[in-house]
Amino acid sequence: MDSESVGIRIKRAREQLGLSQERLGEMVELPQSTISYLEAGSRRLSVSEVPRFADVLQQPMTYFLEGELSNSDWDQAVLKEFHRIDSPEAREAFFKVIRVFQEFADSIKAKNSRSD
Repeated sequence: MDSESVGIRIKRAREQLGLSQERLGEMVELPQSTISYLEAGSRRLSVSEVPRFADVLQQPMTYFLEGELSNSDWDQAVLKEFHRIDSPEAREAFFKVIRVFQEFADSIKAKNSRSD
């Protein structure tokens, strides 16, 4: 998806929540000017920023990407978020959540292969 389309989606989601550009910037830890550039399509949303925008704007990450992430992009985004975690306990919880998701994905895959 091109930068202009992503910018339109960011603006639409921000306005639906009644947020100003300044407030959104505070919530995603970026200056208001960056939000303006993003919404105008003058700046690309980085892979590492997608999870924060998705969380704050209450949208799935795919809302901003529509199939643009490669496996290495996902790896980079997950690793960046992991490195933001300071607490060893929180890091362990992170791994537990990942394991639960993997087990769920494996069960769906197994179920689908039995159906074929």
